[in-house]
Amino acid sequence: EAKLSAADGATGKEWEVTMIGPSSPNHLVNIEGREYIRSDNGRLYDVEALAQSVGQWEGVKVYDTHLTDEEFQLKQGMRSPATEWLGTIVKPRWDATTRQLRGVFKVVEERLAAKLKAAYDQGILSSIGLSIDTFPIMGGDVNLEGRRLPVIQGFNMIRSVDLVADPAAGGRFERVIAARINKENDMTE
Repeated sequence: EAKLSAADGATGKEWEVTMIGPSSPNHLVNIEGREYIRSDNGRLYDVEALAQSVGQWEGVKVYDTHLTDEEFQLKQGMRSPATEWLGTIVKPRWDATTRQLRGVFKVVEERLAAKLKAAYDQGILSSIGLSIDTFPIMGGDVNLEGRRLPVIQGFNMIRSVDLVADPAAGGRFERVIAARINKENDMTE
C-alpha cells in the first residue's frame, strides 16, 4: 500500500470507500444459484439487489456512529449536521469484479480528515470502518451451514453510512484520493 505525505497533496478529505462488500472470500456465498454477501452480524445481502441499489446511495450522509434504538426514538431519527455529520457519499458504483458497493466519501469535518489521513499514513486505517443504517427490504430466510439467515433484498430507505469501530458488512476505506492530477488526468495515490 502506497503511503502519502502532506507534500503529495492528499488531505484526507476524499476517500474511495466500500459501503458493502465481502471482507474475506468466505463472505461471498452462493445458495441455490444466487450470490450473497454474508455480513458478520448474520445477514445475507443479495448481490443482484445491491447492484441495483447504486442510485440510492448518492448523497447519503456519513455520521460519527449509529444511533441506538433509544436515541433514535428520542431524536425521532434526526441527526445533527453541526455535531454528528462527517461528510457525504458521492459517485456510488457497483464493482462487479470484487462484488463491492463503492463510492467516494467526501469528508467535511477537518479534524476527522486529518485523523483518517494520519491513520492511513501509519497503516492502521483498517482498524475502523463504515456501517450502513437502512430500512431493508427483507427477502425471507435461507439456510446456510445449518443456520437460518435473513436475506436483504434491497432497501426501502438508506438512512446513513456511519463511521464505526467494527463494521459488519465489509464497509471500509480503500484509498485516499489525492488532490493532484497526473499526466493521464487520473487521480494519483
